[in-house]
Amino acid sequence: KFLWVHSISTMPLILLCGFPCSGKTKFATQLKEHFEKETTMSVVLINDESLNINRNQAYKDSREEKMTRGLIKATCDRHISKSTIVICDSLNYIKGYRYELWCSSRSAATPSCVVWVKQLDTTVKAWNESNPNEDAKWNPDLLSELVMRFEPPASSRRWENPTFEIEEGEELPFSAITAHVTATFSNHISMATSHNKIGDANYLHDLDKVTQDIIKAFLESQKETAIGSLVTVPNSKKKLKYTRQVGMAELRRLRQQYISLSRSLSQTKNDFTQRTQTQLADEFVDYLNASLA
Repeated sequence: KFLWVHSISTMPLILLCGFPCSGKTKFATQLKEHFEKETTMSVVLINDESLNINRNQAYKDSREEKMTRGLIKATCDRHISKSTIVICDSLNYIKGYRYELWCSSRSAATPSCVVWVKQLDTTVKAWNESNPNEDAKWNPDLLSELVMRFEPPASSRRWENPTFEIEEGEELPFSAITAHVTATFSNHISMATSHNKIGDANYLHDLDKVTQDIIKAFLESQKETAIGSLVTVPNSKKKLKYTRQVGMAELRRLRQQYISLSRSLSQTKNDFTQRTQTQLADEFVDYLNASLA
């Protein structure tokens, strides 16, 4: 046992995910109590209750859900810092959305991890049905739909590494989580950022060009590339996974979403515009791979 003191250079984002009604809030509360006891840092728990979100209203259609995810992410962005432990207790069931939250953490030079609370779909449905609080129950049809749409995290993805999996009946691995988040991340941002910087004035121009070049190359490659292949794109050391035929409209929408996300981060993170073209391209490729998988 030890006391976590202020000399630790960075504070983490702990992202919970899992089916609705799987017990995430119980574990999130345990984490909050653990870090409040073991550290001197501020601990913020962000969830439906803290934001007064009516879950059946918030996830009833794509428009409401998009607004809900935006509210949760904006709240996380506001609290992520080098002096606060942020625990995001929400569905977080879309891997592309988890990537966006990882980007926020990374741009602030803070570590992050995922806690996946695993339950059988039959278990969460039974728990929901037996909940004595009618106002806290999920609509059964909505719950079933969200269970079907859940995209499991994987430590093989860098933005979900590490992922701590909690099986039914297990307890939180406090020691493992603490060991990860108390690590000093003085080199969290790659040394590559010290070379070939993109100036603030040119940031949006370069972001637009880099992403446009990647979209153009990917569209051209689909004419003669087999499904399952890896596609080389300009400026990036990474490759795009060609998992299915993708049209211009979908790629344009994903590109605009990524640019909007990047603009938002550039307004709140002082060093976010200091990116090389390779970094911009690599991160856009990561975003596309997560969104198109």
